[in-house]
Amino acid sequence: MQVLKPQRRLRLLKRAYEAIGPKSPQQVEEYARWHYAYERDPKESERLFAEAAAMEPSSRYLYQLAAFKASEHQEAAARLILEEVLRLDPLFAPAWARLGAVLEKGPESLAACRRAVELAPENRSFRHRAGCALALAGDHQAALPLLLSLQAGKATLRMSYNLALAHLHLGDKAAARLVLLSLSPDPQQMDPDEEDIAEALACADELSAALALQDLT
Repeated sequence: MQVLKPQRRLRLLKRAYEAIGPKSPQQVEEYARWHYAYERDPKESERLFAEAAAMEPSSRYLYQLAAFKASEHQEAAARLILEEVLRLDPLFAPAWARLGAVLEKGPESLAACRRAVELAPENRSFRHRAGCALALAGDHQAALPLLLSLQAGKATLRMSYNLALAHLHLGDKAAARLVLLSLSPDPQQMDPDEEDIAEALACADELSAALALQDLT
């Protein structure tokens, strides 16, 4: 089966969206996601996500609108929508995880992150977020098992880095050094928000670099 290139896929979705006739919220939401990813026109993307949610105000489409607002740093608006999503579907784990991230830190953030892990314990990103929330709350001992569990698979640079920080806060510099020295960031595989960590790891003293960037958790 031929895989369409992103820009061609986007053109086809746009053509279908602009065609005369009824549209489904699924169709509008898919176009919104591709538009946001490849056009980078936040105002139009927001309009599309809002249109899909207005067509069917279910947890699915409201969640996508909230995720967009969170990505655009509209935390207050994202929180309100996520709370509505969770009123509609209290078992929607991604909404709990996103709410924890939007709240950033504090008891409410920690409770939301823990709830996401309870509902979907196999989800690595949820466990990572919960570990970070525990670390931000100062409970590095509780954060450590969650962060260690992520090393069983393919851990991202940030996951391993936060594990090293947890070891540091617990006074285990040897374990922290082992984690940091095992990291060899590949610029081609790195997320943009991980470049700050890669730069720190290029320093001569990895432990000093880690301590200087503790707020990255």
